[in-house]
This record gives sequence, C-alpha cells and structure tokens, in this order.
Amino acid sequence: YYAMYNHSTTYGWLNDGKGTPVFYTQLPATQNYMSGSYGLTTNTMLGTSADGTNFSFKNVFGYLRLSLTGSKVVDSIEISGNNSEVVAGLYKYLSDFSSLGWAGDQSTSITIECDGGVQLTNKPTYFYVVMPVCTFEQGISIAVNFTDETIYPKSTSKSVTIKRNTILPMANI
Repeated sequence: YYAMYNHSTTYGWLNDGKGTPVFYTQLPATQNYMSGSYGLTTNTMLGTSADGTNFSFKNVFGYLRLSLTGSKVVDSIEISGNNSEVVAGLYKYLSDFSSLGWAGDQSTSITIECDGGVQLTNKPTYFYVVMPVCTFEQGISIAVNFTDETIYPKSTSKSVTIKRNTILPMANI
C-alpha cells in the first residue's frame, strides 16, 4: 500500500508496465517562506505499508538551508543551478525513491516568496528550500531581493549535492 502527503494538486501514481508504481508530484517553482521550516505546500512524502493501516513516510526531496544576516528586509530569494539544471516541475519517481526525472512543467529556478518581508538581523535567519535530489556540478547562484528593490547576488562554482531527506546548510551570507 502507498500513501502520499503533499498539498500540491498534481500527484498520483501509474504503473510502468512492470508492476512498479510510478509516482508524480509537483515540486513548485515558487515556495513560501516559513520561519524555521520550508513552506507548507512544498514537501512531498511517500508512505508505504504492508497492512494498509500503519504507514511509514519518507521525504522524497532534499533541502537547502540559506543563512542570511544584515539589516534589510528580504522580499524574495531566487535559487538556480549554474548549468541551468531543472529544479522544479512535475517530478516522477519510483517507490524506492529512485528518480525517473522530470515529467513536465519544468523550471530552472526556485523562488522563495516572503509575504510581507522577512527582517534580517545580526542573528542568522534561515530560509529552507525544498530541492530535487541532484548534484549541481558547476554550483548554484542565489539572488536575494530586498523590499527596497536592491538585489544581493551570491554564487559558488563548487559542486553542490542535494540528498534526499537531508538538509544541506550553506555558509552564512
């Protein structure tokens, strides 16, 4: 038995012709900021059960944690791979969590929306991004957009690997 946890409207499963369930879920290109966590509608979990009653749920995606300090108010943050990797869209995977890739609605960036803005201080503020399991061989770039309409770009050319069910903390910016 299988069950999915996701607030997204695009999900389900089909049979691949070999008896293996193939699951589809939407990894949104726009995610909402939530203090201390990722946005409520972004994470997907797959539950498995031998009896149809007791399910064990596992996260499908991984997480990137950005840490920001300063005195400005963050309006949004855009994250992208330096090699135009697909990071959002309709994602398909097998019940063993091995990825089958993207099925549609693809985007090469994810934006964290901060409705009303998020005030930065000298203490780190964490922004969690739900990301696909992948390696960004040429690194990633972010653009922090502030409410005063200024932008702070930052990038790394170092390889960045996002693992399933793991939070990858980035250095404080």
